[in-house]
Amino acid sequence: MRVKKHENFAIPKKHFIFLGLLLIASQAGAYMANEFLTRNSYLIGYIVIFILGYGCLVFAMSFYKLYHVPCPTCHGKTKTKSSRKETPDNWSAYCSKCDVLWDLGIGNGD
Repeated sequence: MRVKKHENFAIPKKHFIFLGLLLIASQAGAYMANEFLTRNSYLIGYIVIFILGYGCLVFAMSFYKLYHVPCPTCHGKTKTKSSRKETPDNWSAYCSKCDVLWDLGIGNGD
């Protein structure tokens, strides 16, 4: 078995940035429109549900991408694990067709 660095694996960060901006904007909007929101309390519920739903979607997409890493050589399925003896404290994906262990470059201790 060979160990190689995966060339193009990355978890998209633009969704996390958008989620952070959405949280900041909603807090600022709630602070500035305090009197309006006390009369229309259902609007707070919609904002909270939207933010929680978007956060859960981003979290689920990240884990889906982590556990469904295609092999860059044969484009087959791989088996992802958080730590193996060849790559301690790193996430890696093993392709049984190519007999290659792909180091994803994500550490467990970070």
